[in-house]
Amino acid sequence: MAATSRDSVLNRTLIDKETNIRINKKAPAEYLREIEAELNAERLGEVLESHLLQGGKPSSLSEGRLSDFLGERQQRFAEKLEEVTR
Repeated sequence: MAATSRDSVLNRTLIDKETNIRINKKAPAEYLREIEAELNAERLGEVLESHLLQGGKPSSLSEGRLSDFLGERQQRFAEKLEEVTR
């Protein structure tokens, strides 16, 4: 994974310090499975959607397809910006 893509603003979301430490250096597929085991799939989906991330499976995030994920996230940001600036 290219550092420029990984470090993109589209690959950022606000999370607490504890969660950041917990997921540090893990692939999304790994930490999403762990969190889903604690929360359940429905609640995880709600949390992801609240961050403008695709909830549910499969997803580009859970499958590690960074380029697809960034494109999808860019679209979600654009849609949200359109929604709140009408």
